[in-house]
Amino acid sequence: MIFNHSRFQIWNRNQHPYSHSPDEFFYANAALPTGVNSMGATLDYILAVLYPQSQPAVATTGDLPAVGNTINDMRVVQDDGDGKAASYRWEQREGDAAAKWYKIYDVDWGTDSILQAWQLKTLDVYVFKYGYDDRDDNGDVVAGTLAGQVIYGGASANTNLTLFANSGDGVGAGTGYVQFGDNVRPTAHDSFNLGTNTERWSNIYAQDSVVVGTLTVGDGNITDVSGTVSFSNNEIYTATGIWVGTNLNITPTQIISGNGTVSFSDDNIVTTGYVQAAYIDADGSNLPSAFYGGTTVGSLTLDDGSITDSSGDISFGDENLSTTGTLGAGAITGTSFATGNLSITDSGSDVLIDSTNGHLSLDADTGSNIYALKHFIGTTGYFGGQLQVESTAQIVMGNVIVDTDGIRHTTTELSLNSGTGNVVSRTLFPVADSTYDLGEAARVWNDIYFDGSLKNATQEITNATLFSLRDINVGVAAGMALFWDGSKWAASAPDTEIDHRDIDQLTTGDSGHTQFVMLAGRSGGQDIIGGTAASQNLTLESTSDGTKGNVLFKDTILPFTNASYSGGWSGLDVGSPSNKIRHLYSAGEFFGLRMENLNSNPASSAQNIGRVWFNTTTKLIYVDDGTDAVPVGASTRYEEDLAFNGSESSKNVTVTTLNMDARKANWQLHDNTNNYEQVYGKITATSATAVTVSVNTPLPAGTYRLVGIQ
Repeated sequence: MIFNHSRFQIWNRNQHPYSHSPDEFFYANAALPTGVNSMGATLDYILAVLYPQSQPAVATTGDLPAVGNTINDMRVVQDDGDGKAASYRWEQREGDAAAKWYKIYDVDWGTDSILQAWQLKTLDVYVFKYGYDDRDDNGDVVAGTLAGQVIYGGASANTNLTLFANSGDGVGAGTGYVQFGDNVRPTAHDSFNLGTNTERWSNIYAQDSVVVGTLTVGDGNITDVSGTVSFSNNEIYTATGIWVGTNLNITPTQIISGNGTVSFSDDNIVTTGYVQAAYIDADGSNLPSAFYGGTTVGSLTLDDGSITDSSGDISFGDENLSTTGTLGAGAITGTSFATGNLSITDSGSDVLIDSTNGHLSLDADTGSNIYALKHFIGTTGYFGGQLQVESTAQIVMGNVIVDTDGIRHTTTELSLNSGTGNVVSRTLFPVADSTYDLGEAARVWNDIYFDGSLKNATQEITNATLFSLRDINVGVAAGMALFWDGSKWAASAPDTEIDHRDIDQLTTGDSGHTQFVMLAGRSGGQDIIGGTAASQNLTLESTSDGTKGNVLFKDTILPFTNASYSGGWSGLDVGSPSNKIRHLYSAGEFFGLRMENLNSNPASSAQNIGRVWFNTTTKLIYVDDGTDAVPVGASTRYEEDLAFNGSESSKNVTVTTLNMDARKANWQLHDNTNNYEQVYGKITATSATAVTVSVNTPLPAGTYRLVGIQ
């Protein structure tokens, strides 16, 4: 029999293992110094190197000492308010009036959490290359200006933080750069300088602008939001000129305004030279007392005895022109004379009298006659302009009469015919409303050209609206509708022109779209079916991108019907033998959960580590550790009934249960016919799969149960 206590292995719950300290376990690592060769020494070395100022733990945060601490002292608080431990460090951070305890770790001292903290940040007094969020004394992540990591140069006043691009430049010229990957700013407004009065930057390069207070120095401009840039009592020098606004340009020889006006307000302009300008504005009281001979105003020249203009025109506006002498050399000279709207021109062969406003009126006093028309008014083409007669007079040309009632023919239709030319008219309207037609059945117009609108007293349709319909029959087919393509109406099948987002009432009720799923929900619930034929599926996918997200649900998921077991399962499954889910995370209980039923243990595999099943043959639950099927519970049990014939005193038995090592099991023999009373004898394990049962006296004929527990 195997003894209850073994120095090599523990066989059952009654045995007590020998307690070993960490110093008794050998451990070696090339990173450890000489002499550190056990687990205990290794842990002491890690704490001494990484946490050299670790102090004894305290029960709660209220037990953290307020005095007698040194900067970077560390203590573990066994319960920081959540029933779990945390790590605190004595620090004095930016803005602190005095040092105090800050929570730096809240890993709750679980094995996984500690290893993760060591991997991400071994000691957070060092700068973490991949970024780290500092926490305040409450353990919350620091937010605002000082969020992230804070770096100090020295530990006392008047010490500095000095950054060099590299150590290869030595004391020579710097060839590298101290670079920034983001914007740079001070931690407080209007408190820090860039450089000093004695240590200044050589050059500052900026692509867009430099802002100083309200002043902005940009590419080619200096602006101030106050509207004023002061140069105090300093002079401003420029080689080309100074622009004031966008209109006024002051150059070394000129003052030029882009809007054509330079105002000197009520100041006098004094010069010892000539006054030259395109024109001079004055109200009459500020006119100069005299002009120098040859003064030029635009194209006008004022000289002794003459006023000339290079354009050939001199305008006196609406002023009277009076003289005590003669106009010209005793008469009007030149080829033309203009006054007001009247122009008289001598072309050499004809004298042309023209009115610029479109009307030439020959009028005489009441009772007088105009005798100027002594001959017919002749023309080689048409009579241009207007011929105005008294309102009671008529112009009669054969059967055509022209008077205040219009133009009419006394016997037949009045024909407006210009031969091969065009009849030109202004507004054309009938003499009575809604009475006459434009054309008739036998005489219709060919083309109608117009730019305006067709309208009556209450309705109107524009030319643009009519022409927007010109292509409605181009390529038209059954089922098409009219759509606006951006310039006109055209017939098209209602496909890409209709966007459901633009259709009103789609988000109010079902709007006749009950065949689609409503994202906002539908009264009475919704059923979603994947396919219409056998074995088709409904697939839900988080995103079409290669990096997948999750398919989330907000409520309890229930099967459509209740599953049942009657000689085999029937109902609904999660996964299948060929499509298995990976991990199942749960914070609750499993009700009615049944183990996988197998009549023999499957082969172990590293892919099945943790797999659990119920062996219906051995009546045990097993878990796969990647190498063996390990029975769940205190022991592995083997039972087999042996038949003795009354003369046998020994029997060899082959152990057939998988994962049972006969040499490591406790064996007993029981009498099945005598309340399973234990039969004393010798049971020897001859191999891992065989035992020999021996008794001094042959057992009575009957069956005896061999029981092995491992």
